[in-house]
Amino acid sequence: MADAHIKITGHDIIMRKLKKMAEPEKFLNPVFKGIVNYTLGEYKRETPKKTGTTSKNWEFKKKGNSHYEIMNDEKTIDKKYLIIDILDKGRGEVRPKNKKFLFIPFTERGINAGKGYKQEGMEFGVDFVLAKKSRAVAGLNFISKINKEAGKNLTKAIIGYIRKLT
Repeated sequence: MADAHIKITGHDIIMRKLKKMAEPEKFLNPVFKGIVNYTLGEYKRETPKKTGTTSKNWEFKKKGNSHYEIMNDEKTIDKKYLIIDILDKGRGEVRPKNKKFLFIPFTERGINAGKGYKQEGMEFGVDFVLAKKSRAVAGLNFISKINKEAGKNLTKAIIGYIRKLT
């Protein structure tokens, strides 16, 4: 009888893949990057459009392998509050601090009026109103919904990525 030789095909490929899996952060980085890019697009789509450049200001920062941070650093004119927090969580009632009435613009001309309503061509009731207070605004809660969906997408992507190996 002749010696029987058994050859295992793909053994070296499997061993290389197992070595990669020993470093999961490096191994799963492409999956994380794909989910971050998709989620960044979702943030941009779900952010209300009439907020200036807020929806375009979403960006991500890589902090290491499989570690990304998605952020939006746009603040209000007085640099006190993040606009995205106001949109997501809402805000309380606003009252004037120095004047008797609060200037509330309605149209683009009213919004672009830097020094208030005493500009030529501005009409009360059309471009702006003056009020004693501005009512509270409820948040849209879109960030938590997107984060929850991103978690589900990440889980599915990781499972699919690992199944591709086998």
